[in-house]
Amino acid sequence: MQVPDRARGHLRRGELADAERILLGATGVGGDRTRAALHARRRDGEAALAALACAQAAGEDVALDRARLLLRMGRFAEAIPALDALVSGPTPPPEALGWRGYCHLRAGERDAARARFAAVIRAALDDRWAWKAAAVLSGPGFPLGIAGRVEWPEA
Repeated sequence: MQVPDRARGHLRRGELADAERILLGATGVGGDRTRAALHARRRDGEAALAALACAQAAGEDVALDRARLLLRMGRFAEAIPALDALVSGPTPPPEALGWRGYCHLRAGERDAARARFAAVIRAALDDRWAWKAAAVLSGPGFPLGIAGRVEWPEA
C-alpha cells in the first residue's frame, strides 16, 4: 500500500493526526492531493489550494478538486470559470456538470440549471450525480417550477 493510500484510509476514518503523520515528507503521485484533502477536512482552504497547486505542478489533473474546494469555500466567482473549462471538454465529468448546474440554480438561472442537470443524466446514467440531478429536477422542494414527471432516458 502506498503512502497516500494509507493516509486516505485514515482520512476516511477521521483519523486526521495519523493521516498527517503519514503525509509528512510524502512526495510523489497522490501525496499533495491527499494533503489537500487533509487541509480541506480541517477547514483550511488556503492550505488545501496550495497543496493542489503543488499537485498540479507535479502533473496531476486537479481541476475538479480545485473547483469543488472553491465552491465549498464559497468562492463561486473563481469556481465557475474552472467548472466551465471542465464542462466544455468532449467528455465532461458528471460531477462538474452537476456543480455547474447548482451554480446556475444559485444564480437564479433556471433554464441553464435545467439544461445542466439534464446533461448530467444524459451523460452518465449510472453515476451518483445523475441521480442527484434527477432529484433536483423532480423534487418538490426545489424552485425550478418543473411540473409533471421527469422521464429517465433509456441507455
